[in-house]
Amino acid sequence: CIDTYRPCYATLVPRMIRGKYRVYLHLTIEGKAKPKYDRFGNPRHKYGKGMIGADIGTQTVAYTSDTEVGLKNLSERGSSIQTSERKERLLHRAMDRSRRATNPQNYNDDGTVKKGRKTWKYSNHYKKLKTKHSELCR
Repeated sequence: CIDTYRPCYATLVPRMIRGKYRVYLHLTIEGKAKPKYDRFGNPRHKYGKGMIGADIGTQTVAYTSDTEVGLKNLSERGSSIQTSERKERLLHRAMDRSRRATNPQNYNDDGTVKKGRKTWKYSNHYKKLKTKHSELCR
């Protein structure tokens, strides 16, 4: 038997993925979430007994209960984060070089951006770098 719930909101979400626009539909329905069961009919996520305490930090989560105390690291794969940050930093530098070469009239002699309203031209190379950056940050 399939339970039906009334949709409350429908939102169209456009996203640019690998250079192509894709439109997703976010559907919000009323009611509580239906519990999941395994193939034998038992609930997949059973309620526990007792109380727990959790402290969520920027890099770790500490938890305690009647029987267990623990500390979990959220950034297990720290090296992959560093490599992606390095790629992002290199892309930013390449984009800045391209922007400065295309628009020299918008910069002072010391390298700072001039005050006032400016028209910016973006080269095709800059546009490709920008799509790479948006893909990396997705």
